Amino acid sequence: AGASPPAVAAPSAGADLRALALDPAADAPARAALQAALAASEQRLAGEDWQALKHQAAAAMQAPDFWNGADRQRVLDTLERMDRIENAVRGADSLLQRLTGGGRGVLDVVRRLALRLHLIGLAVDAVLAAEPEDAQLELLSPDRVNAATRAGFERLAQMYLDWAQTRGMRVRTLEHDRDQARLRLAIAGFGAWQTLRDERGLHVFERGDANPAERQRLHVRVTADGVSGAAAAADTEPRLCRRYQEQPTPLVRDAVRGWRSGRLDRVLGGDFDLIG
Repeated sequence: AGASPPAVAAPSAGADLRALALDPAADAPARAALQAALAASEQRLAGEDWQALKHQAAAAMQAPDFWNGADRQRVLDTLERMDRIENAVRGADSLLQRLTGGGRGVLDVVRRLALRLHLIGLAVDAVLAAEPEDAQLELLSPDRVNAATRAGFERLAQMYLDWAQTRGMRVRTLEHDRDQARLRLAIAGFGAWQTLRDERGLHVFERGDANPAERQRLHVRVTADGVSGAAAAADTEPRLCRRYQEQPTPLVRDAVRGWRSGRLDRVLGGDFDLIG
């Protein structure tokens, strides 16, 4: 009998999409994890739930009164989102082929592909659950604004802008008042609402040895796009979301997702959704 083919290493527990996006690797387990994630996405799009929803939406468009019906926009939005997701999966397959040759830039391709597949997963979940995709984010100070507050405000504002840019989100700045420390963004893209809804609450910059009076607090409000401003202002007593500490040692504590990390630079660089 011929020799058995060599075994392919199974993806390690840490080689999931978020871990690969945070710390890209080009070894066999990493490639296997990306291939498995792409195959899972393709399988979901070919699955019964996805195809049934697609046929249901297409059938609704054939109704005689569709273009005058109250449900028209929802159906069109669903079909448009499904089409974008299917195109993104095809694009991910093309991106995966670029890994076969290795060479320079391969780690950047791994990060991009891992991010894309992670966001595609969120987008598929959102469509099947009939959840919104886009979000509006508001950043403001609940306290009197001073120079330290503005410094923290600028760092968080840049964090969200970097997060959106790296993930290919479409961003519209609705308000950006540096003097009053106020920012409002409309963010559209795969998993925008699903990611940002966990950002709601207080974000606190502090020193490990500082008294509470020296902390800078900033309040993040997030609503699904299209929700009224009254709903956005409903959290008058916001929960604690995250604490940021630079001195004496870098430390970030996320009270919503339940993790702590010394990778302050990566969190403020926009990778807060990949840690933990």
